[in-house]
Amino acid sequence: IQYYLLFGVGMQVVKPHPMLDISQQITNGSMASELIRPLPFFFRALVYELTYKVAYILFLLIPMVIIFWLCRNYLTTLDPRLLLLSLPLFAIGFMIEFAASCLFGFFTFWTEHPQGLQSLYWVLTGVVGGRYAPVDFFPSAMQTLIRALPFYGVLQFPINFVVGKIPLGSSAFNQGITHQLIWLAVLGVIVFYVWRQGVRR
Repeated sequence: IQYYLLFGVGMQVVKPHPMLDISQQITNGSMASELIRPLPFFFRALVYELTYKVAYILFLLIPMVIIFWLCRNYLTTLDPRLLLLSLPLFAIGFMIEFAASCLFGFFTFWTEHPQGLQSLYWVLTGVVGGRYAPVDFFPSAMQTLIRALPFYGVLQFPINFVVGKIPLGSSAFNQGITHQLIWLAVLGVIVFYVWRQGVRR
């Protein structure tokens, strides 16, 4: 229960959704006007997502406090210090999800019907990202695969750190944050490349 409570809150706070906006802009042709604006597209998209998240968190703040208070008996093992230390991990997870969502949105440059790709993205992130079940619920071979994919670092790794399953400074922690940073860099390069190729079309 503790995992799903934290994951539910994390979904609202960490998960950006630029894919839908990007797909719509490419489909209706408004992306052309985005290219001539003075500020870079990625900067504006990121600022929009962050602004939306802040407003959304403020809107949900009271309901979340009530839910956590009602479920307080399931959260007795949480360490406030770990919650504070986990903020950079969640921030990196946000950027990984932002990059991956942008990537799937840019695929609309090459297809007139992006709904299939969007559905694939939601299913993929749901299964390997921990929305349906934690990674520990899968067979060992599947766990290895899931931990190697970028979506493990979005929420599952930070949450496992918060609940104490991955101690600070342990080899699992070092591997987890290295995994996050590598995937953030890899996705950043891929997204920039796909963006440049798509714009040229």
